Amino acid sequence: MKQIITSLVFIALSILVKAQYETIFHSSGFKKFKGIMQSNPYRPDKSEKPFMEASVKSIFPSDVKKDSGAYIDTPIHWIGIVKDVVIQDSNDISAVLFTLEQKYWDYIEDYSVQDEVVFVSPEGEGDFRMLVQLKLTDEEREKIKKMPGDKTLLFCYGRIISDNDLPVLKAGYIKIVDYKYYSTNIFSYKVKRDSKGQVAINKRGGTELDDFKFLRVAKPGQNKD
Repeated sequence: MKQIITSLVFIALSILVKAQYETIFHSSGFKKFKGIMQSNPYRPDKSEKPFMEASVKSIFPSDVKKDSGAYIDTPIHWIGIVKDVVIQDSNDISAVLFTLEQKYWDYIEDYSVQDEVVFVSPEGEGDFRMLVQLKLTDEEREKIKKMPGDKTLLFCYGRIISDNDLPVLKAGYIKIVDYKYYSTNIFSYKVKRDSKGQVAINKRGGTELDDFKFLRVAKPGQNKD
């Protein structure tokens, strides 16, 4: 695995792209409950919307693993919890390789007595990686290094560049969701697939979900235990 990571980082550093942190990483903008209970469809930010619209909604990590090479350069949007980060530098450019645990989300923002807005399913399709190449300040580097310990959730947009070990996205846009704004302990659900194993798409063009389970009643404050 170490050899694979080294190879991916080398590829990133060999491409002369000098993106800035703020052009790739974006804060979620989720806010705490302010007295009006509501559930709203997720609306991507103006800068995020083109990436969302361009992304193929019917491909997940298990699909990439089953059909090696079929999805290279496909625009993808996955959501994942950061498990590990490797940073390697060459002159003033840093290659950042994230390992994330992919999760499902129903794309509903839930505002009530709980702090969390995003009810992510504990279900998912395993790990994937995301590669980012950019210039980092010391402060930005520390933010990234803290993400695994902080259990940061990332909305990842990018293109598949490798599937030899785990699927790897070359990131184009990343939205950061702090741990306090999501929970995996309230609802459980999975992606619906047809008899051929293909992901079902709903009338709105999104992924159809199935096997819903209510795990707990959301309480005031945090719902992590």
